[in-house]
Amino acid sequence: MTFWLGIEPRAGFEYFLAEDIPDELENFSRFLKLKKNLSRRTVQGHHNRIRRFLYSYNGKVSPATIEGYLTTIKEKWNIKTYANYLCSFRRYIRDFKKLDYVDDYEFPEISIEPIIIPTKEQIRKFFYALPNAKLGKNNKPIDEPKYKALLLFLASSGLRIGEALSLNKKDIDFHRRMVVPNGHDTNTTKKDWVARARRTMLR
Repeated sequence: MTFWLGIEPRAGFEYFLAEDIPDELENFSRFLKLKKNLSRRTVQGHHNRIRRFLYSYNGKVSPATIEGYLTTIKEKWNIKTYANYLCSFRRYIRDFKKLDYVDDYEFPEISIEPIIIPTKEQIRKFFYALPNAKLGKNNKPIDEPKYKALLLFLASSGLRIGEALSLNKKDIDFHRRMVVPNGHDTNTTKKDWVARARRTMLR
């Protein structure tokens, strides 16, 4: 998605020009990874948001272009999206470029919606409602346990669906019975210990 607001820096406003945007983004991502110790998933999010901004203004970064871009985000998207963009701008402008262009911006208050956690009985009903098989060649049923396995894994691990679906074999420590979600490889990583007690979830 590209935004072009046609806003140029006002007279007297300083700005800098990211002439080689791909190199700028690569250096920014490396900075977040090495200096800020952020996970791959978080780095990619900041990278994508700043990339959209830089290409919107052909690499020209100023208080005016930042204000215009954030204003558009705030008007067109929800408050959580705006907060994510503001966080990315702070990482890029304040931390990486060492400039004060975004120091006066404050994060919005985000109301926390109550989370409805399914009961054990609801999980059990959902589990048994999932299909056991799918039709293969010649309409012969093929055992398809992956949906039930995924439900049990999500219910017992607390992982988000994206984290679970992006897991690779290398993310699973079978010896220690531990799962390290892809993209959470820092000291503050999210880990899940697969306990034997979870086998009783449906009992």
